[in-house]
Amino acid sequence: MIENRQRKIIEDLDVNIKQLSRTNKKIQQIYQINSPEYFVLNLLLQSKIFTDNQADGLLDREIVEISENSKHSKRAINLAIKSLEQKKQITTLKKNPFQHSIDIN
Repeated sequence: MIENRQRKIIEDLDVNIKQLSRTNKKIQQIYQINSPEYFVLNLLLQSKIFTDNQADGLLDREIVEISENSKHSKRAINLAIKSLEQKKQITTLKKNPFQHSIDIN
């Protein structure tokens, strides 16, 4: 019983990794890897794929916090989020606190 459940988890993880890879390639066709838009979309993609419920996904402020360890400024990340929303590549899930979801499949 435990072994079957472990197999199912591994299969689900494999499917998620393949989905991540496919969608990440699409994002790379639109944005350069070093762009703030790619940074935001990649994080939102991981959040969407690897969380059970979108409400448990990354908040915008968490994306900004994560960006502090990257070369992207808070301003660049916030501008990227606004730009991606205008291009309909992300949608707002909630406003307080702000949370977005990726719309690229």
